[in-house]
Amino acid sequence: MAKAFNDKEWKNAFIQNKLPDSLLGFQRGVHAAFGKDIVAITATEERFDQFNGINYGGNLYVNLEGNIGFINIAGHELYEQIVKERPELHSWFTEQARKHYHGLAEYQVELANADGINN
Repeated sequence: MAKAFNDKEWKNAFIQNKLPDSLLGFQRGVHAAFGKDIVAITATEERFDQFNGINYGGNLYVNLEGNIGFINIAGHELYEQIVKERPELHSWFTEQARKHYHGLAEYQVELANADGINN
């Protein structure tokens, strides 16, 4: 992580952990479909436990102790990688997804109100 953040203090901030057996199929699927490795990590000290995931060096690093689901974070990091590396795939997916949007404007209003953005 020291290289990712360009900060020597982050050297050894995380350790790689064994992924739980229940997530191995997901890990293999992501690798087979997208050629990306998912690396399970945990912070070595509480002060480093500041994020749930990061996309770095072609790998998707996901904090096992994050406060959001592991698959959600890995999916988010994979999505960011697709946007960068495969903009044509992202455009196609966006076009396909929009065909199925129903009530998006209402949903966005509800989401904004729930988050206190408009309050």
